[in-house]
Amino acid sequence: MHRRGFTLIELLVVIAIIAILIGLLLPAVQKVREAAARSKCTNNLKQIALAAFSYESSNGVLPPGYLGQKPVAQIHASSDEMWTAGANAHWIGVLPFLLPHLEQGAIYSQLQFNWDVNGDGPVWTSNATNWTMAMVRVSTFLCPSDDPYAPANVGSRMGTLATASNNGTISLRGYANTGTPAGLGRTNYVGVAGAFGKIGSSFDSREGVFTNRSKTSITAITDGTSNTLMFGETLGGHPTDGTRAYGFSWMGIGMNVTNWGMATTDMSWRNFNSKHTNLSNFALGDGSVRSIRYGVDRVAFVYFSGIRDGVVVDTSNF
Repeated sequence: MHRRGFTLIELLVVIAIIAILIGLLLPAVQKVREAAARSKCTNNLKQIALAAFSYESSNGVLPPGYLGQKPVAQIHASSDEMWTAGANAHWIGVLPFLLPHLEQGAIYSQLQFNWDVNGDGPVWTSNATNWTMAMVRVSTFLCPSDDPYAPANVGSRMGTLATASNNGTISLRGYANTGTPAGLGRTNYVGVAGAFGKIGSSFDSREGVFTNRSKTSITAITDGTSNTLMFGETLGGHPTDGTRAYGFSWMGIGMNVTNWGMATTDMSWRNFNSKHTNLSNFALGDGSVRSIRYGVDRVAFVYFSGIRDGVVVDTSNF
């Protein structure tokens, strides 16, 4: 009795067919995973926006973008002077204010801040308890498509300022991502400050929802809540060579600016960007979430981020 088995050629054919099927299925699986990640990212932004509305309902205004230097609108000669002028500033961002509205009251209750928007206080990194709480990883602040813990440095605080030479800029302070700073909890989501926030320059006509010590009410968004960006995604920089610049601390990085637009290449920490393909997600002032592709018109993007610049942007190409 003869037993028939696979010949070598038949076996190779079967292996080739399996390899082809895997090759066909893998992109589909990756697309499904990215779709799921984008859905989760969209939901995170929705929850953050709803938390901001809840804060506004309780306090009459939206939370501040960050508690930075005083006076708020002041011309500074350099970024170094900015940090010196803000020696009595907490430099905490918008997200800590939202914690009790995101079911994170256990973290919020242990933070030792003067929560008064007009109040003084030492920088948050100087307080051991605040530092410990800043280590907590809050899943709502993280886009599942990214690993914000990978970059070599971690940004701890950021603010905008006006200068005599260029009328507006932004400054970032951070740590090397080694030792204790490596454990700081990160975020992919920050508030939208408009062109440069509120800095005492001509750019103030394009200020956004979240600026230094801002007290923006929903009714103050006169361009229309559905026409104004409120929160957006950031990677902390994603240059063309793929080397990440910063991971952003959720405790201290409260906002980012729109002046540099949605860059297509060599994206800086000053840009809104994401690991999604060719786009980033944003929450608008009405709580809706939409995607904006890279390379859209920079001026239109800036106007889309302002709360009362008087320009209604055609976003059909966004």
